[in-house]
Amino acid sequence: MRYAFIGMVFFTGVGFAAEPDAAREQQRLEALDKAKAYCQSLDADPALDPIRSKAPLGGGKPTPGMLANEDRASDDERPVIREWAKRSMQCQEKFLSIHRQYGSQMHVAIYTSTVEVGNALKLQLHNGQLTYGQYCRERQKLIADTHNAWISVDAELAKQNAEVAQRVADQFSEDHLAYQQKVQEQQQAFQHELENQREAVRCNHIGTYTYCNY
Repeated sequence: MRYAFIGMVFFTGVGFAAEPDAAREQQRLEALDKAKAYCQSLDADPALDPIRSKAPLGGGKPTPGMLANEDRASDDERPVIREWAKRSMQCQEKFLSIHRQYGSQMHVAIYTSTVEVGNALKLQLHNGQLTYGQYCRERQKLIADTHNAWISVDAELAKQNAEVAQRVADQFSEDHLAYQQKVQEQQQAFQHELENQREAVRCNHIGTYTYCNY
């Protein structure tokens, strides 16, 4: 199994059931390098500096201080988190295209589910429903779950057990779907409450989720 840059999207390895030919492998590696550089350039923007010390913006591990931070996003930090969410979506699109081209449908399904949950975590951080420490801890758990599912799929594909590999990917997606639906429902209630309390609330979609400027 091959692993690539763990970027804003948390996990970006592309797995194969068998060894690819040399030319295709070289194309894959070049595409990953370009996507990695693109995501790193998004991550490096000074606009994200206000939250840089509070959560891993790219693929790094959270520091002990990040994991222990029980502060919630401040009024000044919420616009930065929205910008971070937008940049994460741009990064995810780059890696999604690589998964579709070089990975299996199972890897695409796991990747898609992972980034949707990761994006939901950002929304909850933005809304004050998670502290920075909670966000970092949930993110670590998501990375571990994805890693384990990825290994299982690769192992089954290597044994030519495509049906079993598909079940692993399906179960991973199903396990995380309920959480995504819960966050969607929370956001709808949160938006409704804001609109009742405040005269001017602007809400915009960033990917699947709705962020409100308040």
